[in-house]
Amino acid sequence: MLLGEYRPREVEPLGLDWLTRTFLTKTSSQPASNTAAPTADAAVDALEQGIQVLQVPGARDAPQTQPAAKKIREEPLPDPKDLLRDRKIAHEAYLDALASRPAMLAREVAAFFSSRPELVADEKGRSLPLKADYHASGAVVDAAQSAIKAAAISSYADQLLSRLDHAGSDKLRRSIILQELSNVAHLDYVRLQSLLKRHLTRDSKLFKRMSNGVDAVGNTNIKLKGKPQDVQNSDPHLHILLRLCQPETTPQKAHGWIEQLSKLYLKTDFDKYGATLPRDAVETMGLLSLSAAMNLSLAQKGPVSSRKKAQFFVTRAQELEAELNRLKKDLGPVLTKKALDDGLIDGALERLDEIVAEKVGARLAFLYEDLIQDSFAYLDKQYDHAKANGGTDWTALAVEPQEPSEEMVESRKHRDKSRSSSRSQLDILSSAREPVPAPPTIKVEYEDMVETFKNLIGQSDSGKAVGWPAFNLAAKELEFNLIRTADGWNHAFESSKYGCKLLVVSPPYRGKFEGDSAVVLGRRLNKAYGWTEDTFYEEDPGKYLDETYSGPDSESDWESED
Repeated sequence: MLLGEYRPREVEPLGLDWLTRTFLTKTSSQPASNTAAPTADAAVDALEQGIQVLQVPGARDAPQTQPAAKKIREEPLPDPKDLLRDRKIAHEAYLDALASRPAMLAREVAAFFSSRPELVADEKGRSLPLKADYHASGAVVDAAQSAIKAAAISSYADQLLSRLDHAGSDKLRRSIILQELSNVAHLDYVRLQSLLKRHLTRDSKLFKRMSNGVDAVGNTNIKLKGKPQDVQNSDPHLHILLRLCQPETTPQKAHGWIEQLSKLYLKTDFDKYGATLPRDAVETMGLLSLSAAMNLSLAQKGPVSSRKKAQFFVTRAQELEAELNRLKKDLGPVLTKKALDDGLIDGALERLDEIVAEKVGARLAFLYEDLIQDSFAYLDKQYDHAKANGGTDWTALAVEPQEPSEEMVESRKHRDKSRSSSRSQLDILSSAREPVPAPPTIKVEYEDMVETFKNLIGQSDSGKAVGWPAFNLAAKELEFNLIRTADGWNHAFESSKYGCKLLVVSPPYRGKFEGDSAVVLGRRLNKAYGWTEDTFYEEDPGKYLDETYSGPDSESDWESED
């Protein structure tokens, strides 16, 4: 079978073929670089028409033997707000999972410890010596900062779109917010590129550490030794991931590379999904594909990201990251290497928060929450300045230099004392996020569906793995519409029936949600829809006892293609 060639499969009457081997059409949009820069009015008009973040390929009819089957929708996604809401919920679910499962937090810290830049040999083959407790404490900073920064970016983007809704017909305010949204989307793309590269350096000899240089925020410079195409024949999957983490790979280029990777995986059995690549790299690549799609859509339908306009959030976020990187050098004992090896990290985040509050001026979550508030204040100031000067082609206000370090720390401490709440929406430990009320119970047709959601949403760490086909089937039976992302990697499930319209899910590592990935997905389902492990019950137990159906993960339905 040729690469990318589609061949229909013979399946049992449940008609699950469209879940696994749909050939994906390419978008016909021209690259943003080939189009004229849109005006502010055009950007606003494009938003009102709906920024098409996801593109739906042509759908095949469901088999006639399946009366309840849903067709893949052929209309485009009308608005990115649902996607951004899904991303916000996903990051909040991740924070909640870290807070409630110390073992998961320990694994995240261990992953950052084992992928630290100091392990990469420099251009002369030299590695830095191990400072066990120092590096273990630094890994706590990296893990916490990575999770909170991602949640802050998604929360800020979600709030930006909410402000657009309240801007009425004020196109000046809308154009300013759209420019900020584009810049924030690009910041998130760069963040995920950097994270992907970090995961790929783990146990790899393909990268080198530059001994005499750091980037703009103080991170060690890590570069590829050769070129991505050096491994194109031996490992085509890795070749594409190496392409994705290169700084010259724009969102437009990333979109094309991920589309190629999707076609490679369409030829792979589900139990081998991503098996040749690190788990963290596969999961990060799924997030990067969504970020690339968002950036590409904004570039085609609105203002492109700018290094001159609406730079307050981006600049201050980089300055904050640089400040935290400097803090790591004299952090003190937050966590010992022995405790990390034993998975005993109780109290590590509390100790980190105490040190950050003392030396930086506020707890980590509040530093990012204040950044969001200050950014909105800057946007209001920008609007007033532009309106006073008349016209929609506004000139960006300069981002003023920060106060000297000691004055800034004291200012933050004073601000910290005046807070109305001691809890932050972005906090891992003592969150202000409220639980979602449980909905009425939902009657389903198959016992397998009940088990699928119990295994995902249940609180037990020993829950069974849930296969990718089983999850797709369960979503389809709940009358979710399937929308294919344009690059073919992620699945978007849409239904207004359950409150939150969109759920975007990447294929899990090796085709199964298990361990931490199952926990996070279960949390997402709970936060988005209020579902619990007791929400679903079987309509008629024993109805299919005399039938031969063996479940969506059975070998008969999911045997590999040659």
